[in-house]
Amino acid sequence: MLLVECLDRRGLVLAISGVLFDHGCNVVGNQEFVDRETGRFFMRTEFDGAVDSVCLAEEAKGVLPEGAAVQVASPLPKRIVVLVSREHHCLADLLIRHQFGTLNARIEAVIGAFTSCR
Repeated sequence: MLLVECLDRRGLVLAISGVLFDHGCNVVGNQEFVDRETGRFFMRTEFDGAVDSVCLAEEAKGVLPEGAAVQVASPLPKRIVVLVSREHHCLADLLIRHQFGTLNARIEAVIGAFTSCR
């Protein structure tokens, strides 16, 4: 996962994608937005490929405006607690994703607080 924050300008997505391409990586997910009030650009890019994290971060900083914050993070599973409602399909969907490893989270507990009407 590549996380970027910097001043906004044209061509940032292209520049960052180019660095990943040069490292032999494949972008599998990308989200970016600009905070118009502050003029800050934020980008989160998930990619496949083995990289030297320090080298990748330094090269990315080289194509970004001065003062850019760049972080290469491993998408480790998060520890989560699931709060449930009476809608069983929502919990079922999360448990199925967890079982097949597509949730990228480790479910620590499932909590529900409701009573049945009889």
